Amino acid sequence: MRRPVSTFFLAALLMLAAALPGRAEAAERFEYISGDYTYTVHPDGSAVITRYSGSAKNLAVPETMDGLQVRAIGDFAFYRRDSLTGVTLPAGLLRIGNRAFLDCAALRSVALPEGLLSIGDGAFFGCDGLVTLSLPNSLAEMGANPFENTVIRITLSPDHPRFALVNGVLYDKTKKSLVSYPAKDPAVTFAVPTGILVIGDRAFSGAGALISVILPDSLVEIGNGAFFRCGALTAVSLPSGLRTIGNQAFSRCGLLADLTLPDGLESIGYEAFYRCASLNIGVWPAGLKSIGNLAFFRCGGLTKVALPAGLATIGDDAFSSCESLTDVILQEGLVSIGEGTFSINPALVSVTLPEGMKSLGDRAFSECSKLVSITLPQSLESIGAEAFSKCESLASVAIPARVSYIGFGAFAESPTVILMVERQSYAAAWAAENGVPYAYPDALEWLIP
Repeated sequence: MRRPVSTFFLAALLMLAAALPGRAEAAERFEYISGDYTYTVHPDGSAVITRYSGSAKNLAVPETMDGLQVRAIGDFAFYRRDSLTGVTLPAGLLRIGNRAFLDCAALRSVALPEGLLSIGDGAFFGCDGLVTLSLPNSLAEMGANPFENTVIRITLSPDHPRFALVNGVLYDKTKKSLVSYPAKDPAVTFAVPTGILVIGDRAFSGAGALISVILPDSLVEIGNGAFFRCGALTAVSLPSGLRTIGNQAFSRCGLLADLTLPDGLESIGYEAFYRCASLNIGVWPAGLKSIGNLAFFRCGGLTKVALPAGLATIGDDAFSSCESLTDVILQEGLVSIGEGTFSINPALVSVTLPEGMKSLGDRAFSECSKLVSITLPQSLESIGAEAFSKCESLASVAIPARVSYIGFGAFAESPTVILMVERQSYAAAWAAENGVPYAYPDALEWLIP
């Protein structure tokens, strides 16, 4: 029998919807309870299981809920159902949602029905006991590595219309992408086949034994989290045709060392090389257009960053906490530096900023204790809060006449700094109001407010 959730719960949900733009539609999808299952009704009149609260070991999910055909398993629906050892999914099921069986550690077997069309991101992530899984011929779409962090061995028909399996590695024939590499495989080296265009999202995530990976000349994209936490990885050959390195692509690959970025590379996603402590890059690619937030955070092996002309954006904290970084060279085309982009770099002594730059974000060079001087371009218009705070060695800094905004604490705890400012300028007034020593270019003495 269908039982709706309490009116109090629905009222609270609708109130939340009013406070969060874009959530009203989701809040109006009422949930119903049928036995151990909670479900919603899809606009086509079918049921979507959103939560299972039972404790069965071997579970046959019913084909209907209160007379409605079960067509989908929702996101996180069976999250951490520790009792489950076997699941049979119903005929008529079309979709399995993102992280649907996340961390079902005891799960040993899952029977997928013919007719299933899609499996979502990380659907079986962390199902440590799941040894084999047979994919139906009907399967037409998979999200980011549904089998991440498992020991699973996939089986499928050699005539499968969409997917192919070669030595345990799963490929999407239509997209020419590598979908899933068996994370627990003991192999220390792997060569991606010629013709593959994309390393899929999370495809190699957690492959702890891999030391080197050879990528084909055909490759144009490395997806989000593709090599996330590949802790033994030391060497990757990036092909000349590569255009995109996705978010968290090599995040926490602590042993990844010297890396050559190809000239055609255009974008590096957020946290792409996050905490790659051994990483060093000698030459930065000429075609690079964007670097995401935290892209090289705590990359202790970086010593010099000479970024190309044409680079449009550098994200927040992109090169923060790179303890060996001594030199930064930025060229024309870059309009702004994000928040904390070069902060907490205790070895940084030299910075070149290009003409045409208009703004420095909050904390842009905060806690760069060895930075003695920096030349700000005449095009600069704003300096963010704490942009040069705790720069203990910073001496004279000439503030361009066009600067019309300086944030709170921009030079706080920088005891040796003196601002060179134009008479009757915004910077002169700001320095006087904020107690920062300043001087005029034609003056013989500097002023202490």
